[in-house]
Amino acid sequence: MKFFKWSFISVGAVIVVFLFLLIGVRLYLNTDRAQQQIQTKVSQTIPGTITWSDCRISVWGGEVELHNVLLRGPTNNKLFELNRFLLRVSWFRLFKGELCVNDLLLEKPRIYLATDRMGNLNLIQALLTPGNNESTPKNSGFRFNVVIRQLQVLDGFFQYKKDDAVGEKQQNRMVLQNVNLTVRDGNLLKQKGRLACEIDGGFINLGGFRTTVDRLSLTANLQKDRINTLIIDVNKGGFYLKVSGDVQHPFTNNPIVDLNIKGSAVLSKIKHLIPLAHDSTGVVQASSTVQGSLNNPNINLT
Repeated sequence: MKFFKWSFISVGAVIVVFLFLLIGVRLYLNTDRAQQQIQTKVSQTIPGTITWSDCRISVWGGEVELHNVLLRGPTNNKLFELNRFLLRVSWFRLFKGELCVNDLLLEKPRIYLATDRMGNLNLIQALLTPGNNESTPKNSGFRFNVVIRQLQVLDGFFQYKKDDAVGEKQQNRMVLQNVNLTVRDGNLLKQKGRLACEIDGGFINLGGFRTTVDRLSLTANLQKDRINTLIIDVNKGGFYLKVSGDVQHPFTNNPIVDLNIKGSAVLSKIKHLIPLAHDSTGVVQASSTVQGSLNNPNINLT
């Protein structure tokens, strides 16, 4: 009896100590001093610097929340910022060899990508030291799965420019505004997930191609090597395009497609895209089907 008594007392004491440690760790991690130390350590491991104004960490709940996150490059140029970052993970799924992200929220992220004259991307230069981006991880044979229950990007902004896009000029630059993206039920090993994305506003001016983006939406369901119910809607003043259908083997060099394409264009508003007579007017409507190998498809116009 004494053995069981002292065993229960010992187990209870260990649990109490463990709970107090968790509470202490949580309270410490949420202090300004701890957050400053974390920011310093992270910035020391990368060429750039990362800061945030407020942090809330729950070790037991698997939750991290950051506010006003800012990533700067080695030359102090702004690369990435967002108002709020929220991550919730399930610790218990780790015992099954699975990282389960219950919620991942990026609120008002703003991404500023650029390449220099050598083609180097600024974001890579800010996160990786020279030489690390060329190393390849060894295959240990351990299959670790990643599951994303829900990922949300709210009111995002994306900009990409080449080295010769200087100042506020729009040459060799792409800007996408009001980006809202949702990923649900993502599973890395099962290769499945549901994607929905909407973009309201922006422009593209790259390699001689120039257009504005009024509205673009995309929805897709990935099931292993097949994209089901793919729907792409593009609406740009005077031009509308809708693509729907399925794609097999989408990540290979020769996907198999079964697509329906419908479009319409107001001639007077698309003269800057294609060569037309100055007095061209009217509306052109067309539809087609694209089936078979993408390298050699069967196309029917109606």
